[in-house]
Amino acid sequence: MSSDSNDFRNAQLDDLVASITGDDRSPMPIEPEFLAAGDRIADRLTEQWAARSTREATVTALSHRGRSVRVPGVTAEIRAAASDAAGPVQRICDRELGIEFRRSSPDGHATSIAVTAHSDRASAGDIVSIQVTGTTQRTELLVVLHEEQQGTLTGQIVTSQITLSDDLQVAVIESSTLTAEHASAVTAAVRNSPTAGRNAWRSIARQLPATHPVRAAVIDGLR
Repeated sequence: MSSDSNDFRNAQLDDLVASITGDDRSPMPIEPEFLAAGDRIADRLTEQWAARSTREATVTALSHRGRSVRVPGVTAEIRAAASDAAGPVQRICDRELGIEFRRSSPDGHATSIAVTAHSDRASAGDIVSIQVTGTTQRTELLVVLHEEQQGTLTGQIVTSQITLSDDLQVAVIESSTLTAEHASAVTAAVRNSPTAGRNAWRSIARQLPATHPVRAAVIDGLR
């Protein structure tokens, strides 16, 4: 194979990698077909990683809760290239944080966020903090993790506070770090959670003093 052919293939691979990783440092715009292909490859890699992670005998526990992962917004090109009639589903996995993050908008209006965490890297009652970046107004969403019957830690909300195009910063924090500054976000999280999530928020509230602002915020969300 000629040197020119190798260079062309390498350039194509670079575009695919950039579309998967959300690398915005490339000086040239990425073609829509590469974005769509990258998204499909990322989905397949995610499925394979998730299958492998369940078979691993030992996993290093997450010791640094200060880490966060960037979740780039879904571009118009990817939305247009989505073959699913229900719209694109964004899926991001982070090994170090130990979570799988999914974002979709089935009805084109509200945004669904679902998080799956590995139990040895997080605990029931931990909170997934989601902050919108690149805007002057602070927007923070909270997703409480709860244990399902099969032992998986999951959390979900449906909200109109963010869209598919918003850039996000996602971190896992302990519920004990929530303060009065999180009160409005806690109330919104309770209201936007399914029944299992609301019950998890109830459990957190029961462990707090009667005068704690987070307890009051949970009660407000349940009304």
